[in-house]
Amino acid sequence: MGNLPHLCIDPHLLSLPRMDTSSTEDVEDFVSSIVDWGKTVGSSSTKAYVSSTVLDAIDEDNAFPWPDKLVDMLKYHKVKSADHHTVSLVVQGFIACALIENLVGLKALLLEEEKTEIAPRFMYERLRSKTQHAFRELLAMIVMVQHGYGGEVEQITLASIPGENKEPELQYLSFATVIEEFEWKADSGDRNIDPPYVIDDRVSIFFSRNGLLESIEPLSLWPATDDTSGAYDAIDCCIARLVTVGTDKEHTMQYSIGPRFLQTTRKWECGHEGHHAFTLIESCARIVLGIPKHEVKPFYDRAGRQKDREDGALAYRTHLTKKREGLRLMLWKLPDGTIEFANVGDKDELTIL
Repeated sequence: MGNLPHLCIDPHLLSLPRMDTSSTEDVEDFVSSIVDWGKTVGSSSTKAYVSSTVLDAIDEDNAFPWPDKLVDMLKYHKVKSADHHTVSLVVQGFIACALIENLVGLKALLLEEEKTEIAPRFMYERLRSKTQHAFRELLAMIVMVQHGYGGEVEQITLASIPGENKEPELQYLSFATVIEEFEWKADSGDRNIDPPYVIDDRVSIFFSRNGLLESIEPLSLWPATDDTSGAYDAIDCCIARLVTVGTDKEHTMQYSIGPRFLQTTRKWECGHEGHHAFTLIESCARIVLGIPKHEVKPFYDRAGRQKDREDGALAYRTHLTKKREGLRLMLWKLPDGTIEFANVGDKDELTIL
């Protein structure tokens, strides 16, 4: 697992925008946030948690993004950029996450309402009534994890979504409460906590996957195995950091990782602990952003024809290093513009995988 903190899903990320007060932009932001967070929730770089209490509350508030509700919402707001099938699959991935109740070992807890405070208030007020109550319990469990009641989990952060189509600079929310009662699971070893249990702490929060990735070193996410999800996280992390320092993202391209790409990285010192790993990560990121470090040239066969593939993809290659082996990065460009990183080789490499 990489150096990303563990994630806990903010109820607002899984709550449908209010049909009568939301704009088309609000709905598009909601959909893109779910899909974007889904890339990391389903990766090996971290582990994500949800709360069963929160999921039930969102459903009771009639706000859970079930497929039929998604269809209605997208039609009502005339959103054509989103595919409800894709969003539904991502939502199913969220539902399948581990439960934070199991991590802490709790069946239920009871908070003193008059001693419970959340700041800033908008994090609480933007939720529907039953979900507000469940959110308070969720924050209590997150803080318990931070206090050491989550086994080996050391870092956990709230994966959230911005409001009003802009990302706040907020990095933490403050949470204070008193837990009056605990109901522990049968196999819990933490029954020695005597109520009242006083909490006055803060919870880390990120309002986008990019915001999270910006805080991490790309190299720490680069996989030591053939796990492509870690490779996506590392490249996306590098992209996010380049954009943060002013790189234009207007010409960003879609990209994918070929089935044997990571195998070849390890052969040429571009694997997890290889001397050229960061060079490769940065090169991929810059190609995706349309600002390659070295010129990306057509990859020709011995007859002088550009190599191609049955699906219409054309072959290209670019320098990674110019000294010693003179490493090259081979890639395909598909008819729809998607970049597929294929393999790494030396300057004499004649094959693209």
